Parts: sequence; C-alpha cells; structure tokens
Amino acid sequence: MAGVLSQTLRRWVGYPDLAIDLGTATTRLAAADSPSMLERPSVIIPDDARQRSPLSPLRGGVVIDCEAAASVLEGLFHGLKRYGLIKPRVLACAPTDATDAERAALVRAVRMAGAAAVEVAPEPLAAAIGAGLDVSLPRAQMVVDIGEGVTDIAVIRSGTLVSASAIRVACGDLHAAVGERISSDHGAFLPRGGSERLIKLIGADFPPPLPAHILTRAITEEGKRDTWLKVDPRLLWRTLSPIYEKIVKQVGATLRDLPPSLFCEVIENGICLTGGGALLPGISRRLFSEVKVDVKVAGAPLHAVIDGARAMLSTAIEIDLWRR
Repeated sequence: MAGVLSQTLRRWVGYPDLAIDLGTATTRLAAADSPSMLERPSVIIPDDARQRSPLSPLRGGVVIDCEAAASVLEGLFHGLKRYGLIKPRVLACAPTDATDAERAALVRAVRMAGAAAVEVAPEPLAAAIGAGLDVSLPRAQMVVDIGEGVTDIAVIRSGTLVSASAIRVACGDLHAAVGERISSDHGAFLPRGGSERLIKLIGADFPPPLPAHILTRAITEEGKRDTWLKVDPRLLWRTLSPIYEKIVKQVGATLRDLPPSLFCEVIENGICLTGGGALLPGISRRLFSEVKVDVKVAGAPLHAVIDGARAMLSTAIEIDLWRR
C-alpha cells in the first residue's frame, strides 16, 4: 500500500521514476508512467565560438565530465517536471566493463541532474529485454550491443549475465577514422551526416564491387567554404575494415571462452544485434563470417537499451530497488 501511495504522489506532485540510457552520442530517457521517450544528443555546445565541434561529456560509453553530463540530462528532466516536490528515482545503464569509478561518475552525474536515488543496470541486459528476448529462459542467449563508444557483448541465461565482455571500439571510431582520412588526404573535414553517408555506402562486409570514386561534400579546414571531393572508396574500406575486424574478433573471442554447454546453446539461439551499429550495412554478414552463428538484428536496435531499461524500471518499482 505504501508503494502505491508513493507512486500516486509522484504522479501528481513530482517526477515519475525514470530509465536512462546515457550514451556517447545520444541520451534517451523514459518515464515509468508514459509510453513516450525523450532523447537529445549527448553534447554540450561550447561557449567559445571558435570551438568548431560540440563537446561530449562521455567517451567509450562512460562519463568523463560529470557536470557536463548532468547538463545534458537536466533539460530532459525538466521536460517531465510537474511540481518538483519529489525528485525522481532513476535506473541508469552502464557498459559491463565500466569500472567502479566510472559507475560512480554515472551515478554522480545523474544525481547532479536532480535524481533522488540511482541504481545502475548492465546495458546489454537492458538491450536484450528491449530487443524482445525472453531473458528468463534457462538457455543461453547472446546479445551484441554496438553503440557509439563501446561494443558490449553478453550471454544471458535465466535472467543473469553468465558471461560479458566489452571493447571500447564502436561506431564513433568509424566516424573518426573517416574524418581523419578525409582530413589527411584532402585537407577538409566532413559534417557528421557526411561520414555516416560514406560509412553506409561502403558497408561493413568484405568489399563488394565499388565505384572508382564517390562524390561527397566537405568543408575546407579553414571553414570558409564548402567543397566537393572525389573520394576513393577502396581507401576508405581499408581504413574502416580494421575497426570492424576488432569488433567481430571480440565477439568471436567471447564465444570461444564460453563453456561447451553455453556455447552450444548460443549456437542454437543465435546472436541478437542491437545499438546503432546493428544498422550498418553488412555487419551481420561480417559477424557471421567470423563466428558461424546466425545473427539477427533487433526490430528497433537504436531504442533497445532504453526500451529494456523502461521494462526493468517497472520491476524496480515493484520491489522498490532504491530502498537501502
């Protein structure tokens, strides 16, 4: 009864309880009592007009600047504020390889943004739930969450992570590599949309027939004018391929380290891909070529973590996870 009264008070005079996916590229927030989701880029626009790029308070999927991360969250919190008498309780997601200090930084940032209490959940567990996997099954299932700053790999059985590994190589490394190649070869830089377009055109799979060149719009390093560049896609593929190779090799190593029984169960159930990297053309084929296990992409891979965190939040409220 006390729990019901608490939720009623929160509904009318404070914040709802919240699930948060504080990602390197995008922060997503969902409330326990609403089907909607709020999101915004995980960046701070610098005050110095000479600073060309927005600044990110996260790197490799973890918080490196608590105050800036709190600033990212505050705007989203404000959109859910009612009368402000009760602060929200939060379930926030973190990579499985986050250190104690990195988890503490996440908690600190969320509390600075206005949370009353914070619990941290494993990101790939949330991703698996959000992808629609029945994580309560007594048979092992693998999820590979390829985000902006980290690729998180987990094997889940009976609601528990029985194996996990992560590599801080992900989509952001692809964008950085393309940008560095364009800067080195052409003395220009790409807007974010330009690097995304090139990455999608080239794909993650072993190279298909590629045109002699690709035209792309860029900006001179002086920032004075737009220009069109002829880019050699074969050079870009050779630039991107080692990054993909690191990701798929990490998945293969995680599989090979499993006990035989779990390995066989993962082979039966296949691998579920989530995160923005799941949308990269050819990534599932490249992963299959490495591990020889069926790979499927979640229905809404970008939102798998926040959807799963929202589902976990409901259970957290039922058991009052924050009462310690």
